[in-house]
Amino acid sequence: MKKVKNILFGAVAALALAGCAKDDFTESIFDTTETGLDKTSYTYPLDAYLQDNFLNPYNVQFIYRMEDIGSDMQKDLVPATYDQAKQLAVLCKYMWYDVYKELAGEKEVFLKKYSPRIIHLTGTPSYNSDGTETLGFATNGTKITLQAVNHLDFTQIEGHYGLNNLFFHTMHHEFTHILDQTISHPQAFNIISTGFYNNDWHSTPNEIAVGNGFVTNYASANSTEDWAETVSNYITMNQQDWDEMLKQASFRWEQIDFRDDEQRDSVNRLYSLATRYPNLYDVDSIGRPFRLGSGEYKWVRKVIARNAITGAPETDENGKIQYAADKPIDAVSVINQKVQLAREWLKDSYKIDIDALRKEVQQRQYLTDADGNFVMSDDNQYINRLAQPDPEHPSQTLMQTLLQAVDAYAVKSTDSSNE
Repeated sequence: MKKVKNILFGAVAALALAGCAKDDFTESIFDTTETGLDKTSYTYPLDAYLQDNFLNPYNVQFIYRMEDIGSDMQKDLVPATYDQAKQLAVLCKYMWYDVYKELAGEKEVFLKKYSPRIIHLTGTPSYNSDGTETLGFATNGTKITLQAVNHLDFTQIEGHYGLNNLFFHTMHHEFTHILDQTISHPQAFNIISTGFYNNDWHSTPNEIAVGNGFVTNYASANSTEDWAETVSNYITMNQQDWDEMLKQASFRWEQIDFRDDEQRDSVNRLYSLATRYPNLYDVDSIGRPFRLGSGEYKWVRKVIARNAITGAPETDENGKIQYAADKPIDAVSVINQKVQLAREWLKDSYKIDIDALRKEVQQRQYLTDADGNFVMSDDNQYINRLAQPDPEHPSQTLMQTLLQAVDAYAVKSTDSSNE
């Protein structure tokens, strides 16, 4: 069953905000000594890495041993494996903390002020009754939970189980919520899409949400999630996918019912053929099946321009189907307006250039040449930088180099035990 991402955000507590204002971070609220670390334990390398890279510099407790008290007791969750937790730990540092450390106006002080106090991992996502998955959530501005860690595959950036969808987008989404709690986003943002927000967002195909001025269907839930989705998607979505999303936003889309199972099967077959042979079929006019959490199927497609008398599809001089041009809103302008408000807010509130942040994040995700330009594959796709040879260590991938920072503690532990 196809699932849809659902990033839940914990309610904002006034007490949490007050705590942030009073905390001068002169000393950690956690034990920063090594007295609690067992150098004979197989988990010592990761424990020591987390202490040196999260706890000591930023006052962040990185919990990879899942704690029941910090989890949803109503869900069947499993802990993250040690190896997967190790991979996510180095990625959190490389794709999140190191980026803000480099680009935020206050460098390390910025992260000490605004970082969550706890990062908590679970091995699986939370499966919800409406057919969605919860991949991450923030709690009271102090804790971020990252889930589905056992699905982590560093060789995959895009796709449902790619790093962007599972982790990178979630990191920046939830951190945006935390920053928003400290300095609220502009109120002008909240009224841009008034009348288009939808509590039933998970039953709304992405195409329709995008056509209404949202970067994802989850952004259409409310203005708070719209804000976090706009910021995080702009940061993590490569330019090719961003342009495709804006192209979708320029059309009208419709969601209709299937008449019967036979029609649904027919659309499934046509959609499969169109995606395999795009030069022979027009996938947008065919549409695609969209499965609701209830198991019911709908059909989503571009609205075709039709002859007012016969109802037949309108075509151009080359016989190409035309699509309806009349739209209630200019969704492309709406999305660009939202990004501009985010750009100004980050600059004015936190001295962060969102475009520089986006470039830094994506150059860490995707392979670039000596001039910083993205290198495309033969089929015009971005290339996963993590899975490519590390320029400084050509015999291994960049991800292997990142993991060596953890493994180095095992060497230190062995050396000290032989003294």
